[in-house]
Amino acid sequence: MQPDGEISLTAGYFGGYLCNTLSVQILPWVEGAFRYSVLDDLTGDGGTLYDRSFDIKLRLIEEGPPWPAVAFGLQDFLGTGIYSGEYFVATKNLIGGDLKLTGGFGWERFAGTNGVSNPLCFNNNRFCTRDPGSDTGGTVNFGEFFSGEELGFFGGVEWKPPVPGLTVKAEYSDDAYQREKDSGSFSQKIPLNFGLEYRSLGGVELGTYYIYGSEIGVRVTLSGSPFRPIAESDNEPPGRPIHPRPLPDARSAEFGEIRDLPSGTPVTILLADSGVVDLAVEDKPDRLRWATATLPPSADYTCPDQAAKAIDAEHGMVDAVSFRHADGTVLCTVALRSAA
Repeated sequence: MQPDGEISLTAGYFGGYLCNTLSVQILPWVEGAFRYSVLDDLTGDGGTLYDRSFDIKLRLIEEGPPWPAVAFGLQDFLGTGIYSGEYFVATKNLIGGDLKLTGGFGWERFAGTNGVSNPLCFNNNRFCTRDPGSDTGGTVNFGEFFSGEELGFFGGVEWKPPVPGLTVKAEYSDDAYQREKDSGSFSQKIPLNFGLEYRSLGGVELGTYYIYGSEIGVRVTLSGSPFRPIAESDNEPPGRPIHPRPLPDARSAEFGEIRDLPSGTPVTILLADSGVVDLAVEDKPDRLRWATATLPPSADYTCPDQAAKAIDAEHGMVDAVSFRHADGTVLCTVALRSAA
């Protein structure tokens, strides 16, 4: 899933097919997409097909330390059916997010090369066959979901090398591309794809791919969020004149602002909602338990003292918590018990 509220516009091209996709993270667990495709000679008559389709993806399980994130998706569920398919997919981040593994299974577009018989198809019921789709689209064919002769499998690996913004990808796809083969406009030699992607700081992502052993593809994605300003505001009133001040106490660089927050006060937020992206708890001399929490780059520079209560509630008997910004600045240290 993208960050909540994120909007992405993607244009991708390979083998005479141009796909433009607008995706929106509607809720933290719901992503929707509208696709407009320009497909040359897909029907084999030399013409160009202009196709519109809609996707939706629902996160069923959020990723945790021992388990992956799991999502369910409907692809082209409100279109002509050219790209239609249903899938379940699991994704797990490893090595601090530098390595990502994905695997799943699906129907129709996600099956056809090396799949298995559809387990829902028995006794010649409705799941054994699938309507090829509508010429005009615009209707949701509920009766076609999870149907077809085969169930296919797909998977991929994504690695971020020590080059800022660069990603290397490889995937296995079970899509048979039967329509494209029948028209003679695309040849699939192997079910493997490989790619390189580069993402700049401005929300622009460029990608190039070697697809199915026969085609080179390119892609560009622009992404942003209406809830995240493009640039810092510069219309604030000017600051006060700078006056020399005495050097700060050496402790401020190590501990930041020091606050006392008695452990008896109630917890007002959960650790999952505190914004903490990294946490380390260590035992210091005199049986003192000290936690160091790191905040994301998007956090401001105010002391999130209530998050200390959430850390204490989650990990139990934490005497003090030091908060660091992503740039390394120590914001504050909160003492929860007298020992600190």
